[in-house]
Order: sequence, then C-alpha cells, then structure tokens
Amino acid sequence: MMFHNMGLFILVFTMFDTDLKIWEYLIRAIALISVWSMHHMGHFDRPQFAISLILLGIALIALQRYGKQFRYNIWLNGGLTVYISIAFWLLLPRVSAGMQVSTAICMQAILMFILMDVAASNYWLHRHRVGVETGKMAQLVNYDSLTNAKTYALYQHEITTLFNDAKQRNEPLTLVALDVDHFKQINDYYGHLAGNDVLVGVAQTLEHVLEKYGYNRYVYRTGGEEFNIVFADKRPDDVMSIIDECWHAVQKAHYSYEEYDINVTISMGVTAMTDQDASVEDIYRRADDNLYQSKRNGRNTVTVDGETRDRNHRDAILSTYVSAHKV
Repeated sequence: MMFHNMGLFILVFTMFDTDLKIWEYLIRAIALISVWSMHHMGHFDRPQFAISLILLGIALIALQRYGKQFRYNIWLNGGLTVYISIAFWLLLPRVSAGMQVSTAICMQAILMFILMDVAASNYWLHRHRVGVETGKMAQLVNYDSLTNAKTYALYQHEITTLFNDAKQRNEPLTLVALDVDHFKQINDYYGHLAGNDVLVGVAQTLEHVLEKYGYNRYVYRTGGEEFNIVFADKRPDDVMSIIDECWHAVQKAHYSYEEYDINVTISMGVTAMTDQDASVEDIYRRADDNLYQSKRNGRNTVTVDGETRDRNHRDAILSTYVSAHKV
C-alpha cells in the first residue's frame, strides 16, 4: 500500500507545477492515467473504473485551468488531494496489482496520502513565500519605488559590468545622461506631488519607447530628476534615432496632476566609450558634461560628444519654459 501510495502521490504532486508547458502537462497526465488504469487491470468492465477515470479527468482539467490557485492555497491544494485519493482508493477492485484492498487499507492509504500532501505542500508554500519576500526585497533594492526605473546602486553595478565587458571584447558602448528641464519650477509652482507625477510619467514614456527596441531594462534613475540610459554594443550613430524618439516623446507628452496638464522637456548628453576611458567614471563624466552643455545651450536639446544639436529652435531665456493649463 505504501509503495502504491507513494508512486501515485509523486505523479499527482508533479501536476501542481505551474511552469509546465501544455505538452509537458499532457505527458504527465497520460502517465498518471496509465498508472491509475493499471491498478484496475482485469477489471475494466467495472463501472467503478469508468467513474474513477471521470473523477480523475475532472481533477486534471481543474488543475490545468486553475493551477496557481491550487498550488498556492493550502486549503484548495488539500481539498483536491483528498478528492483524488478518495477517487483512487475507494473505487479500486478488491485485488489491485497483486494487493488485497480492504476498507481498512483504503482508510490508511487516504490518511497517508493526506499527510504526505500536508508535508510537501507546507514545504512548497514556505519556499514560495521565501521566494516572494526575496523578490520584494530585490525590487526595493534594485528598482526605484517611485518611477520603477532601476536604482543608482544597480546602475553602478551594471554599468561597471557592461563597461568591463565592452573593454575586454573591444565592443562599443553608448551612455546617455538626461534630466527634466526646469524641474525645480514644477515643484515650486505645483508642489512635490506634481513633480512626482511628472517623474513617473517621464520614466514611463522613456520605457515605452525603449521597450520597442529591447533597451527598457537599461533605464536608471540616477538622481532626483536625472536618468541614465545605457546602450550596450552600440555607437551613438547606431541609436540616435532611438534617442531622438525618446526626446520627442517626452516633449509631446502631457503629464497630468489634479486639474493641470503639464508639458515638460528633457536635456540629454550622449557619449561613446573611447579607448582612453580607464574606468566607468570617465564615460559617466563625459556624458554628464554633455548634458550640462545642452542645458547651457538653452535646454530641450541633445549634445553628442560636445556637439549640441538644433540650438536655433529655442529662446535664449526660458525662465517660464514649463507650461501648464487646466484640463
């Protein structure tokens, strides 16, 4: 009885795996149905065999459709396990696979099945909770709680790795530094909550554009209103269309706060890694210098390695550049 019960339990418990592809699930289901049927060998004409298969089929369909609920809810998990064990043991013929099946053996087997499920499920749920908590901690450490962009701490780690890899493989690397123009005016005039909404909106706009090209995982919030974007294995010329699209997307976007619709722009500094760069600080300093050259040249523009683009489209004095109107 113990041998048969453990074999059945292993087959059933693997069906709770929520990461299975449909073909993997079907293979496991066929294996379970085959072993289930073997215990009725020589008694396929009994109505109990057909009933037990129907009950098993219902359980398998429920597991396939609602696997996560069954896996991570101990009451649903336990209830389904009890259901399967009863459907198996109480409908077996009196002699099954060389084993004499009595009422006492059935009761013992069902109880054993439940105890195995309690032990395995508690361990499974404990591991799941630990994984969730670890994921939350990693989210707090690695992702900015306001904008959901990666944090400065993660930026330092990842840019160092990307820089060293590019150096070793002799591959290009492009770094973009940007910030929101006249951000202090937004905070002073509309309040810090409005500023927060603008930062969230700008981060989402950047990620929406970069996601189309597969670079959204390289957006970092490195300061109050400052963001960095890293383009691994790319030169500035390779990604200028993407950078321009980010710049224009923010310029055209409208970020709302209460009854106000706030228009903002960004300044950007772009640089490529050079052979003379000895460390990450060298490329970061140059990107930052390019950013502040954009600001000195009137903001709302892009500077690429010392060359500021499209200077003629701005006014020299932009003390009231940030505009807003009631929605």
